[in-house]
Amino acid sequence: MTALELPPHPVDAPALQAPVDLGGFALDLCCAPSVASYAAPVVERFMRYHEDGQHHDGLRTMVGFSMWQLRQSSPGRMTIQAPSYLSPDPDLTEDTTDDLTTALWVEAMHDDVLRQLDVDGDVVDLSSGVMCTRAALKVVESGGDDELVLTRRAPTSKSSSGWHLSTATKAGLIGRRESDVLAGLLVRGAPAVVALLPLPVGTTARLTTTRVLEVTAGEAPRRATTGGTPFAAGERVTVEEHVDGLTVRATIAPALVEVARTLLRTAAAGGRERLVPGAALQTDYVTYRLEQAEPDVLDVTSPDFSHPLAYRSGTTVDLTEAVFAHVQQQTLVGRAGVAAEPTHVDDTIGIQRAVVDALADGQRIGVVLDRMALGDADRLDDGTRRSGWFVWANASTELTEDQRAVLNVDAGEVHSYARWLAPYLALPVGTMVQLFDDQLVRAHLVDPDRLDAAVESGPARTMGELLADPHIARPILAGDDVTG
Repeated sequence: MTALELPPHPVDAPALQAPVDLGGFALDLCCAPSVASYAAPVVERFMRYHEDGQHHDGLRTMVGFSMWQLRQSSPGRMTIQAPSYLSPDPDLTEDTTDDLTTALWVEAMHDDVLRQLDVDGDVVDLSSGVMCTRAALKVVESGGDDELVLTRRAPTSKSSSGWHLSTATKAGLIGRRESDVLAGLLVRGAPAVVALLPLPVGTTARLTTTRVLEVTAGEAPRRATTGGTPFAAGERVTVEEHVDGLTVRATIAPALVEVARTLLRTAAAGGRERLVPGAALQTDYVTYRLEQAEPDVLDVTSPDFSHPLAYRSGTTVDLTEAVFAHVQQQTLVGRAGVAAEPTHVDDTIGIQRAVVDALADGQRIGVVLDRMALGDADRLDDGTRRSGWFVWANASTELTEDQRAVLNVDAGEVHSYARWLAPYLALPVGTMVQLFDDQLVRAHLVDPDRLDAAVESGPARTMGELLADPHIARPILAGDDVTG
């Protein structure tokens, strides 16, 4: 293990740097002179936007760890702003500051750590998640000097980055409940943690909130956060479609390239006038969106299913997980011999609190996935469409009243912490799927009227006996049907 000396937060006063003349307007930035050189990539990015005529008040772009923004300060002048990391409990998208010192200091720390350890950096930004035990969060929030342990494992469906922060005491390592914290929210209370976030999978560190005591950098390449699909690790390729001087591109696993090409051709068929940042590409399951990558280059992005927090707050250019889930849904519908009834990621699923808690805690659990006809009750009060899907804890599980409560959760968010449920979501009303952890036990298509009649009028029978009755249900899937 290696001890690291991190560059301290600059003590030189922030100052307005020499304005950058972009021909037509001046670009101002204010920061401590000691970190001003780290602003060069940010300035270059805004220069490219200017050259393409796309600069405007409020323009945002992600460079390195931070989201940077242009603000019109006066006619012919723009100021670069960064997230206000040092504000108490900041909103990282809305709370900004003209003083770029802290944001540039983060870039300096990352550069210094990678140089000292002689490793290649990984992509990390303010929205990356760090799983923190409750005890570790208390240390961060209190500003304590207790020893912490930071490790990075291969990302799974329950971790957007693979980073885990705990205390070094035994009590902090067992029986813990974890919370996911945005990396940007750790800049103020735990800068030493933020400094190590670009390091690869396999990294282990002992540290306090401000000092790195020892660190061993991992050597394994980072596993892409696709939530446990057969493509979670491995190569990605980029395919392109060109429309009147505009390039639209998609990044995906090689095995799914033809699906990406079809998506691009569909987008291009509408003509260049429809290919603008923010434009939506609708599919049965996911809404893809176009995002400006470079002048005259648009990336197709999808929801980020790597973690619930990432799903709620961000997108990804890696379309692998979104496309693969949709392909799995279509495949299962075909194998089941039923007509598809698609669920969109914005539709809600009713899921028992006990199931949500178990999944969040990483517990193995048996569940029943059941799709019901809703009739006139197919919308929530706010207009959100209900899918008709419900996820129940196994009937043998004893639950409290609170655990039996049903929460309405977006299908995409359910996908983000239980991706093994996603393949079933295009199966029709009447489907009942029994699973243990991520393994299919059995799946049936049930006649709900006959099931209700049998329960109400006939002799008491177990659910297994009812599902075995061919007048009530028929099996539609076996375990081998659910594969990559």
